[in-house]
Amino acid sequence: MTRMRLALLATLAATCPALTAHADEELERSADNLLFDLQKVVELQQASGWKIDRYEYEEMMPDALLSVCRATEALRTHAQARISAEVLALGGPLEQALPSVDYDVSELEPLLFATRVEQTLAEAVRRAPAECPVWIRPVPEFRSLQTGVDRFTLTFEGGGTALIQYAPRPAPGTSALTLGGGGGGRLLVGRGFSHVWSVRAGAEFGAAALVRRGQVGTSLPLQFLGAIPVVVRYTDVSWHYNAEVAALGLVEEEGGSLRYGARVGVMLGISTLQVRSFIPWVGFGAAVELFPEAAGRPTLMNVKGGVRAGVDWDFGAL
Repeated sequence: MTRMRLALLATLAATCPALTAHADEELERSADNLLFDLQKVVELQQASGWKIDRYEYEEMMPDALLSVCRATEALRTHAQARISAEVLALGGPLEQALPSVDYDVSELEPLLFATRVEQTLAEAVRRAPAECPVWIRPVPEFRSLQTGVDRFTLTFEGGGTALIQYAPRPAPGTSALTLGGGGGGRLLVGRGFSHVWSVRAGAEFGAAALVRRGQVGTSLPLQFLGAIPVVVRYTDVSWHYNAEVAALGLVEEEGGSLRYGARVGVMLGISTLQVRSFIPWVGFGAAVELFPEAAGRPTLMNVKGGVRAGVDWDFGAL
């Protein structure tokens, strides 16, 4: 019996450091999530034009409290300690740093931003006991509401596109360059691995009309496009940057048969705060598509650009 107890104690002694390390890691991840949410709230509030502190903080409280109310007391305290340490590392407090730049606050933008995040968190923590809804309960592992970290999202997006099509060997009587425009939409399933990186993949469908001038006049031939895109997104608080590759299938009204190609593209976008599990965003994208010569039809290259809009639906917020 004594041996069993000693073995059990030895097992617990070996396990406790691992459990403690896991708990510390989870606390840091939760603090990352909470601070990210507040950074996004503050960044979007600043973008609208910051005026008087008191009223700006008041306007941010509903969104700040949605996150803070889900955080435990231990997490709130830890997040406050982290952002306070960041303020000090940036030369704060702000009031003490301002004289050194002759009160030109534009010289202290990182410190100003961190201070606003610190004050937003402090005010939300102060209000939480009285203002948190009774149906929102703190959870041990807090997940960001303002981006899909460690969970799946569904993205609906669409928009219009202007394009220039280049054919190295155009049909007789036609130009090598053809202008056109169209639109389309796509549905992507995504996975967030951190506040910075996420990956999405899915299906896309679109159509475009070309303005083609020939010997007998102008025509508007249609092209129908299907794609399987894979998108890597880098997120910088409210801004995001996409890079994508896609396998393509193109059907030309004039040709009829399916031809295959590939695309590389980029996009710059900005998102808003979450609304009922949805995070709306808008962006500008550009892409190059190549369809190699096949079945007697010449190589085609499309250069595209246009505005896109969409929403990310966060499964974790259901």
